[in-house]
Amino acid sequence: MAAQVGVSSPAQTQAILAVLAQAQLAAGATQPGLSLWPPYASWTFPQVDMQAGRYQNGGVWDWWAGVQIEAEFKAGYSRRALLHLRQVARAWINHPGQVYEWQAPGLRPETHQPDLAHASMARDYAAGAATLVQAINAGLYGVEWQAGGALRVTVRLGEASGAITSTLTGAGRALSYTYTPATDALALSYRTWGVGAFPLWLRLPPDRDAAAVTLDAADAVFTVERVGADRYVALTGLPGVHTVTVRILPSPPWWEQWRLRWRYLREPGSG
Repeated sequence: MAAQVGVSSPAQTQAILAVLAQAQLAAGATQPGLSLWPPYASWTFPQVDMQAGRYQNGGVWDWWAGVQIEAEFKAGYSRRALLHLRQVARAWINHPGQVYEWQAPGLRPETHQPDLAHASMARDYAAGAATLVQAINAGLYGVEWQAGGALRVTVRLGEASGAITSTLTGAGRALSYTYTPATDALALSYRTWGVGAFPLWLRLPPDRDAAAVTLDAADAVFTVERVGADRYVALTGLPGVHTVTVRILPSPPWWEQWRLRWRYLREPGSG
């Protein structure tokens, strides 16, 4: 929760998310959302559902997975977050129209059959649906409605294309965008309703640098920002209907990057 809302430091957040990933592997869980690991020994608690690897004693919860995935996106670990999101999606494919409350970590989704040990497992768990929607909307697509109806957009799709429409219910504010990446450019077409200028960030695919950014037909002022392991092109989005194009190039090898930095320090006018 600390990582999700941003009250932990970057170093603390990195450690928290790393431990969660390690615990998932140690438990043999096929997706994130592990409630506790290692669990308390069986019969520590008198309830049947609280044996090791069950319910809140080591069970896997989709709602908790949503919290974790959103935290991973916002902390700058989009590739890991997308992997975990796909793991949950694969599990949901095997029980269409149902959102499980929890499941045992060692059960593979394609073979899972509810039994007496899972008698308390709801199959219409709204919290699981809600946090996964939040992880997709605010995490992957990066649409965040803030206090007073302000908007912030952080497109974390990277190499994947996507489109979304997000409406702030009852406030007359909305955003719709379509994102299309290519080998040499990232294209974002968007439209806003009822909002002013807003921070707009686009995640650079791995091993790619931004060469230029245009807003419609005009050159745009931008910076390149790093959050965790992610790198973003950051600019100011204008209200209305617009298209942003980021021209990208392969990143030079590390030694060339250091050479260019050294040259710039000695000759700031070199670029």
